[in-house]
Amino acid sequence: ESASLPEGRKVDLGAVAKGYAADRLARLARERNITSALLDLGQSTILALGAKTDGSPWRIGIQDPQGEGYLGVLELEGQAMGTSGGYQRYFERDGVRYWHIMDPATAAPARSGLLSVTVVSPSGLTCDGLSTALFVMGLERATEFWRASSDFEAVFITEDGTICATEGAADLLTDCTFTELKR
Repeated sequence: ESASLPEGRKVDLGAVAKGYAADRLARLARERNITSALLDLGQSTILALGAKTDGSPWRIGIQDPQGEGYLGVLELEGQAMGTSGGYQRYFERDGVRYWHIMDPATAAPARSGLLSVTVVSPSGLTCDGLSTALFVMGLERATEFWRASSDFEAVFITEDGTICATEGAADLLTDCTFTELKR
């Protein structure tokens, strides 16, 4: 398949590039009979290929978007995770933080009531794309979207520090207190 854009237009695939790369690397690893690996593509995208060599799940911390350290841990086997948050890339001016996640309706940084969204799925590409989109949607719309879907789970951190996890993510989330979102 192919696509074209009008003269002078560009497409930036930065929001999904790491997820796509993680999926490609995982496929290459499987082709070489590698069954256990942790592919860390930087601050926001990780793919767990199988379990650890001792059979236990990979334990990946979810960063606290308001400070140092982690708010919880996801235990992953054969899944990817992607996180989007306003704390990752931003600048401050006159006491206001401007982050890199833009709301297409306003062309300004997304102010959805969320500080962070982590998506878990077998596909890194799905994780990267959805974490950004769900961040822009906000908790209510993102939860509705999740309820209508079946290919991902998510952990949401709201501006007041509340952690909400979808049913499937709740099964993977440890070391924190959270509200479980039901279908």
